[in-house]
Amino acid sequence: LETEAGKKLNRQLGMVKCCSARLLDLVTNIMDLAQNEKRKKEGRALPRLEDPVDLAAVVDEVMTMTGMAVDKMNKPLVRPTVSLVNNMAGKRVPLIAGDAHKCTQMIYNLVTNACKFTEKGSVSISARHLPDQQRLEIDVADTGRGISEEGQKLIFEPFQQE
Repeated sequence: LETEAGKKLNRQLGMVKCCSARLLDLVTNIMDLAQNEKRKKEGRALPRLEDPVDLAAVVDEVMTMTGMAVDKMNKPLVRPTVSLVNNMAGKRVPLIAGDAHKCTQMIYNLVTNACKFTEKGSVSISARHLPDQQRLEIDVADTGRGISEEGQKLIFEPFQQE
């Protein structure tokens, strides 16, 4: 499918696949929330997923999904004047214990949010392993307008946005 029509079809099929996976994740998350609320009311401990997670693979998937994502007007989320930069590509990072779906969702939210507010330049993701602290730090950086001082006071509150 090297023709222009074939490339367009491949892109659309890729978007359908990514969107269906995201929708399944959302439904699963809603079901998990309902189960967790039930457990809280019953005084039972909440389960913690501690499967091995390959964050380099998660980031690669997120960058691919973001590159194919469209906004509410069906326009590409990543503007032509913005480049997505995966600084983790080809680098070895240790596996972490966690929930791959939640890691994907969190990184996807950070990257797509950065894309929404970046008109030109780049959105990049990097990682740094700090073995002495048993920590792996992920950085999402962009050349967007930034968050106002007032907005910074609100962004970590539930259901708030600038």
